[in-house]
Amino acid sequence: MTVRRTAGRRPKGESLTRDAVVRAAIEILDESGERGLTFRALADHLRTGPGAIYWHVANREELLDLACDAVLSESEPVEVPVDGDELDAIRALALPLFDTLDAHPWIGAHLPRSSGVPSALRTLDRIGTLLASFGVPADRQFLVATAIFTYVLGTAAQMTRNALAAVPSHTRDDWLTELSARYQAADPHAYPFLRRIATEIRTHDDREQFVTGLDLLLAGIRAEVRSGT
Repeated sequence: MTVRRTAGRRPKGESLTRDAVVRAAIEILDESGERGLTFRALADHLRTGPGAIYWHVANREELLDLACDAVLSESEPVEVPVDGDELDAIRALALPLFDTLDAHPWIGAHLPRSSGVPSALRTLDRIGTLLASFGVPADRQFLVATAIFTYVLGTAAQMTRNALAAVPSHTRDDWLTELSARYQAADPHAYPFLRRIATEIRTHDDREQFVTGLDLLLAGIRAEVRSGT
């Protein structure tokens, strides 16, 4: 007899695995955010007791680390493009990372306070290795690598926070519409630039904004290495 599976639900009699716990946690996080992830909610989702979950994970922070790693590992490029140079390869690493953080906002909120997510550590290591190969001096590699990595994480996390800044029930469009209205109402003599971008801030594309900043960072690194400064 075939057992019909429901996403996140474990048929009675089927043993619970760590992977099932992590996958269920991801479903809850995607649907309800980090606040919605409790061991009680997870136990209900899996039709088990909290004690069975503690057999696989020690605490909520470990579970969040595992959930982040599972999602990031799936989007992590196995190989970077052979066309272009090392900075083009860094760009190819950063774009899918941003897209993943944008699709799963809870990751961007959790990663800055965690130091144990293997896929994130691998990405930082790959960025640093590529910078060294490109010719960034050894005494600059830490600063440059972490600047790129922090830009990716920080931009995605900030965009998520901005969308929810005013009222938790607001959407990104709601928040940007309100922000645009405030800019349009600003004193044109005190805030001339904000008045000029009032319409654009409501209609802009987050990914385009991110890519613009990333390309500026990489262009600056390229110019610095070429000049030898």
